Amino acid sequence: MSPEYENSWEHLSSEERRKRIAAHISDMRIGHRVLEESHAQQEAIQDFEARIYQLDAFNVLWTARRDGADRGLIHLATGLGKTSVAVVDYAAFRQEQIARTGQEPRALFVVHQNNILEQADERFAELLPDASRSFYSNRQRSLPESGVTFASFQALSNGAHRFPEDYFDYIIYDEAHHTEATTYKKVVEYFKPQFQLGLTATPERMDEKDITEHFGEALYTKSLPEAIAEKHLATVNYNIVFDDAIKEAMQNGFEPSSLAEIQRLFEVQPRNEVIVDKIREAQELIRHEQDVERVKTIIFCADLEHADAIADMMEGESYHSGKAENQQAGLLNAFRGNELETITVRDMFNEGVDIPDARLIVFLRTTQSATIFEQQLGRGLRKNKNKQEVTVLDFVANIERITLIRELVKNIDTVRPLQNKKDGDSGGDRSGHSEEGVSRTDENIKVHGNDSEFIFSQEIINLLDKYDALQEKNKSREKWVEWTDEAIADLARSISPDAPLSATRMSELSKVGVFPNHKTIAERFGSITNFQRFCGFEILNWSEYTRSEIIELARDLSPDKYMIIDDINTYSKMKLLPSQAFIAEMFGSLRQFQKEAWGR
Repeated sequence: MSPEYENSWEHLSSEERRKRIAAHISDMRIGHRVLEESHAQQEAIQDFEARIYQLDAFNVLWTARRDGADRGLIHLATGLGKTSVAVVDYAAFRQEQIARTGQEPRALFVVHQNNILEQADERFAELLPDASRSFYSNRQRSLPESGVTFASFQALSNGAHRFPEDYFDYIIYDEAHHTEATTYKKVVEYFKPQFQLGLTATPERMDEKDITEHFGEALYTKSLPEAIAEKHLATVNYNIVFDDAIKEAMQNGFEPSSLAEIQRLFEVQPRNEVIVDKIREAQELIRHEQDVERVKTIIFCADLEHADAIADMMEGESYHSGKAENQQAGLLNAFRGNELETITVRDMFNEGVDIPDARLIVFLRTTQSATIFEQQLGRGLRKNKNKQEVTVLDFVANIERITLIRELVKNIDTVRPLQNKKDGDSGGDRSGHSEEGVSRTDENIKVHGNDSEFIFSQEIINLLDKYDALQEKNKSREKWVEWTDEAIADLARSISPDAPLSATRMSELSKVGVFPNHKTIAERFGSITNFQRFCGFEILNWSEYTRSEIIELARDLSPDKYMIIDDINTYSKMKLLPSQAFIAEMFGSLRQFQKEAWGR
């Protein structure tokens, strides 16, 4: 921004700042339009209108940099345009630097997945087409000279030392919650730009490492519940799907005495034919209600075999780590276009993949954390002029999944009255909705987050009541410090009788008060591994193994074919290999492990 713009900044109100920033962005875009560009780029630039929350994000970034900050963290929920914020902020930085020095600054965009890099390149091309761009890989002999360089963490983890530490003036770390991983952290700590921007939709890491230690507290936050309640994202029609066996148990007076009994209810898996019938019914309903020919559908599966089977039955395609990179790229392009209506995925599409016209999201017994749940749900939340709503079918795999959904609804409902007040809504009855945002039919209870609906059947409500009662019973017991070691072990075995509780699972359970957190367990028993052994599980200490020893074990198990994620998970459950998360951490990535073990 110009010096005059900076000097007048102190005296501007929030609304005046928004107007000034919007005008500044408009000026930059008008400058771009005189360039020789494609018609598609012209349309993209002209269609971009910064939303109020993006203007506020620019405000805090530009103010922080004016006040001397050399870094900043922006937390925007999936679908809110984090990359656009980064492009426009860099454009302002670039304009400042050119005015001050006469030279174009170098920018670096870093993330852990190549497909996210490609999407970012497209956004830079649309909004900043006069900036030169290039991709960096370790195979390059010379350093990039372009205005904007796109590089993966994997490429830089082995090649950062080739650059002077101040080679880049401005660095964007997308999906910044990954920067605390050991291999990625080395990259972040190596470079010393004038300014670095961290972008994330989910700042909480599953290992509870804190990304604010590097970036500081988020300068601006717009969470998923806020974004849904404020209608920045697609309207959500969320349906929890129970197996008939669970409904029958509830109707016959199911009275659990422990959390383990509730979990055993979910061990009955619906047949694939039943799943496919329900998905097709949902697709047909969407076609009819939204007057569209194709219902772009993403189905998240629990394993590769299930993904392949459902894809065949749905006449779609499966997309997972078991397929070659070029095959993955072809499938993704076909799905983004109109060649493919249904895609099944495993350990893909969690982050960064932009499918704005996805109308149906299906969860098939997925059990991931709250962070991954938000990431996967976010694949369908982006809206555009042709799509304003998304339908979700969640074939829940455990009671914790239902509590995650309930927590999301509660958080949306917390924002909703504030938003209604901003919109001039008195808070009274709205189109049959009660003041509390709840309506009832003979079969369902619908919780409304403004236009979005989360449908809870009576069986779900009853099951949640029983779960809550058991929670209260556990909370009312003596504090953990007064429990004996054996009592804590008994509780762990009642929650998870067949496998040891992981640190992540302990952390999730502690948040609802039903188990000590993993730090308490580690302090009490010396380590998580010691506790797992105390519970009677045979645990190997993989941290004592070297890389070469892990490779030797893997080659013995699979001498002729490289392992994919499902192979590693299978052998890990058999205690023949460490987990895929451990391997990725040790080798920097799963692909690097495959390369070292099998020369892939």
